[in-house]
Amino acid sequence: MSISNGIEICGIEERCTNASERDEKIIRLFRKMRLPAMAETYECMVSEGILKDITAEDAILTLLEAQKERREDNSAKRRAKFGNLWFPEASLSNLTGANALVPQALLTEACRFNFAEHGQYLYIIGPCHSGTTYLACAIASCAYRQGKDCIYVKLSHFLNPALGESRENAICSDLSLMRKVKLLIIDDWLNAEVDEKSVLMIKEVLDYRTNNVGTILVSHCDPKGWKDRLLGTKAMVTSLMENIGKPLEIRLKDLSAGTKEEA
Repeated sequence: MSISNGIEICGIEERCTNASERDEKIIRLFRKMRLPAMAETYECMVSEGILKDITAEDAILTLLEAQKERREDNSAKRRAKFGNLWFPEASLSNLTGANALVPQALLTEACRFNFAEHGQYLYIIGPCHSGTTYLACAIASCAYRQGKDCIYVKLSHFLNPALGESRENAICSDLSLMRKVKLLIIDDWLNAEVDEKSVLMIKEVLDYRTNNVGTILVSHCDPKGWKDRLLGTKAMVTSLMENIGKPLEIRLKDLSAGTKEEA
């Protein structure tokens, strides 16, 4: 059964004098019903002359998939604005340099976000200018398309919110939000030493992120050296390190040629 026959069965053909008038009416109705992706897709199908070659069911499925993808895109854009990503347009489909060498199976596992469901961590480790920040933002974009909220903050602004007015949204200074948000990205994690007061502030957030939330730590420093950069008491540091242990880990290679992304 062709799409034309399918439309005729629905009774639309009876109210239109010809196929062209029918198609224009369908497009108008899609737009009136606020289904722009369906209107645009149907218009393309008409202009390319493919309607006569597919079944009504296939045409409907194509239209529904187009509208679903548009809504996911719009939702992801709204969530990205809320999340204040450093690279808001980052995408796993545009990975280059060291990022492009990450095994697909590892990226797939990260974007299932099972670590977040168990209150665990994802480490993204790599040298400067290897694309660590871009990759973290690309993974966040994937989360947005799955309906998960994620916010991004650099550790320096996390510890000193007054510095964040230039790039980080003031919302990132809300400790309560950072405790509860589904995914939290902390960039520049322990690239430098942090004092005891800062360690306490970090614990004020991370100690609460244990149930059904995930944290992505982005760092240029090997995790083996993190403990030495935490200047709190031994008990405090041990507690923090135990809390952020057992992660899923992505390591980026040091490519001398560099990448287009900035770390």
